Amino acid sequence: MYSTQGGAGGRYNKFQYGGYELALKYNVLSPYKDEIGLSFGVGFEDRDQYRLDGADIDQKSYTATIYVQKNWMDNLLSVAGNFKTEFERRKSPGVLEEEIAFDMSAGVSYRVAPKHYIGLEFRRQEDHLNPYEEGVGFDTEHDNSEFDLGDFQLGSRHQYGQYLGPTYHYAEKEWWFTTGILFQINGGGSKNAFNKSGRNFDEHEEMHIGFIVGYEF
Repeated sequence: MYSTQGGAGGRYNKFQYGGYELALKYNVLSPYKDEIGLSFGVGFEDRDQYRLDGADIDQKSYTATIYVQKNWMDNLLSVAGNFKTEFERRKSPGVLEEEIAFDMSAGVSYRVAPKHYIGLEFRRQEDHLNPYEEGVGFDTEHDNSEFDLGDFQLGSRHQYGQYLGPTYHYAEKEWWFTTGILFQINGGGSKNAFNKSGRNFDEHEEMHIGFIVGYEF
């Protein structure tokens, strides 16, 4: 909840080690050889520090992702989308959060010169949860998210954020990198979330800055 960040509009700024993440991705169809590109991914994350305020936590997350891509005009134009579902269980003294989150992103890029691509990306994130404090639901009007075997329930949406921004991609034969910046253009959430001027700052930042490097084996 936003109160852990120092109250409404409070900020937290500290560099520290938070945890680790492992991910696997398997390519089924290639966008360069088949009509469409299709891949599946799974991931696991273990965190010891809460990313919003650095508090000590025990957090484990499991993710499943679908990747699709379609190329046109001899690979001059590319459209891609990622669809991720995350199951997260976060524990801290007296508090238990079981969260189901959805993360969808879509982008288009155009090759403006050999090896150089510019693009535009859209991203939407939303979380469904109702935290337990001392064994009692935080908000009796909200449903809880649960994902134990034989006990699955999608809870009430707590908050969401939508982002839009430019990207740049450079590709050599054996390696490549992509960078971009996304700005939160819209957001909202429940009465327990911190919303301001049509955006959400409970678990959503003003902007996302990304840089990815890849090497082909």
